[in-house]
Amino acid sequence: MEHVETITLPNGLVLEVLDFSRLIARDTVHVRMAVRMDIIPEERFFENRRQWEDVKAVFGPVLRYEYRKERTFTPLEKSRAVFSELLEDFKKDILPYLGRPQFAERFCQARHREMEQHPERYDRFPGKVDSAGGEGDDDLDLASLLRKEEEKSRGGS
Repeated sequence: MEHVETITLPNGLVLEVLDFSRLIARDTVHVRMAVRMDIIPEERFFENRRQWEDVKAVFGPVLRYEYRKERTFTPLEKSRAVFSELLEDFKKDILPYLGRPQFAERFCQARHREMEQHPERYDRFPGKVDSAGGEGDDDLDLASLLRKEEEKSRGGS
């Protein structure tokens, strides 16, 4: 992995461009570009405090936006040009969207919607359906749920 560039967006977010390209034969490269950006969810992004706490409980204090683009079987002598092309396309097509003032808020809200629509994907989501098929933890607050999860992980009931 090679750090290529750091870009500060108009909305204050900072993204990193990384090169994960690797040689797959003596003269052939798998060109891989990754872009990542950390977003701190703020309470004001959500309809209520519970949504904010749920997002932090599931994803932690920082959400990560990631974008990847790759091209396989690239001749070695063209690999730099291909990477540059991937990066320029990203900057032209996606960077303006990421720099919008409401991007962080909308990204955090989208993660919360994803949690609500697919709770089975998130073990720590309070609305997750338990193995018996019921909503076993809906009446507990977040702190109680976290204590319950810690007890389970230590072998308690």
